[in-house]
Amino acid sequence: MSKIGFRPYFSYYNPYIANNDRMRPDDPSLKDEKSSKIIQLVESIITWTGSFPYRDHEKQVDLTGKIAEALDWGTMFFVGAVETALFADKFFTLGLSNTMLPKLSSLVAIPSAGAFLAFGLVEGLVELSNLQRMLLLHRRLQKHEGNPMGKLNWIKSHYFTLRVKESKKIQGVIDQHLKALPTELKALKFQKIADKILHNRFECLKNRITPALAEEVGKQLGVIMLDLESWNPLKRRDACIRAEKLMECVSRQAKNKIVIHILGLIAIGITLLSMNLILIGFSGGIYLVPLSVLSATFVFMCFLIAKGTLDREVDLFHEQLEKFKLPKEVELVFPLVLKAAP
Repeated sequence: MSKIGFRPYFSYYNPYIANNDRMRPDDPSLKDEKSSKIIQLVESIITWTGSFPYRDHEKQVDLTGKIAEALDWGTMFFVGAVETALFADKFFTLGLSNTMLPKLSSLVAIPSAGAFLAFGLVEGLVELSNLQRMLLLHRRLQKHEGNPMGKLNWIKSHYFTLRVKESKKIQGVIDQHLKALPTELKALKFQKIADKILHNRFECLKNRITPALAEEVGKQLGVIMLDLESWNPLKRRDACIRAEKLMECVSRQAKNKIVIHILGLIAIGITLLSMNLILIGFSGGIYLVPLSVLSATFVFMCFLIAKGTLDREVDLFHEQLEKFKLPKEVELVFPLVLKAAP
C-alpha cells in the first residue's frame, strides 16, 4: 500500500478473529462481468500466468495491451516513415528511388503489416474489454441515479469489500497449507492476502475513472462512512453532501472514459484498415499517410479529453466542497476494517 501513500477504507470479514459479523452477500453486479464474453475472452489471454487468489488479471490484461500498443507504434513509425519518404520523392525528387529504400519497403511491408495487424487486434480486444467494463460501471451507477449514497455503497461493495468467494478461497488455502499456525498468525496471513486482493481491486478503480479521483474516493469513503454514524446531524448532513459531490465526479468521469475508449477503438480500427490495405497490395503512401494522420487525430482527441476533463476532476470536487465550506483535506490513513460493514 506504500505506492499510493495511504490506506483506503477496506472492509472484509476475517474468519480467524472472534466476534466478527457474518460475511455479507456478493455484489450482484459481478454477474455482469462474468456473463460478458468480451471480458472473459480478453482475460483468457493471460490465464497461463496462474490463478493465485491475489492475481491481478485486469492489470496483466492492460499490460498485454500496452505491449501490443508499443509494438504497434514502433512498426507503424518504421513502415510509415519509409512509405512517406517514398511518397514525397514523387513530388520533390529526393533521389530515393535509386536507393535500397524501395526494395526495403517492399521487403518489410507484408511481414510488418501482418505483425502490426496481430498486435492491433490484441490492442483492440483490450480496449474493447475496457469499454465493456466502463459500460457496466456506468449501468450500475445509473441504477442508483438520484441516490448518491446508493452509488457510494455500491462502489464500496464492489471495489473496497472482499467477496465471499475470495474469503472462502483464502481461508481454504490457509487451512490446507498453514493449519499448524496459531489462530493469531492465521488472522494476520488472511489480512495480508485480503489486503493484496483489495489493493488490486483499488487499482482497477483507478483504471475505471482516474488514479487521482480513485484515491480521492479512497480518502473520502472512510470519512463519509464514519460521519454517517455520528450523533451530530451536521456531520451526517456534511457526509451526504460529500457523497453527492463525489458521486457526481465519478459518474461524469465514467461517461468521459466511455467516450475515450470509443475514440481509441476508432483509432485502432483505422490502423487495422491501413494494415489490411498493405496486405492486399495497396501499400502506397497515398493510402497510408491520410489514414495514419486520421488515426493520430483520434489518439490526440483522447489526450485532449483526458487533460481537459479527467485530470481536473479532483480540483472540481474540492471546489464543490468549498462552496459548502467543507474541509478539502481528510486524514490520509484509515484503520483497516476487518469485518464486513453492516
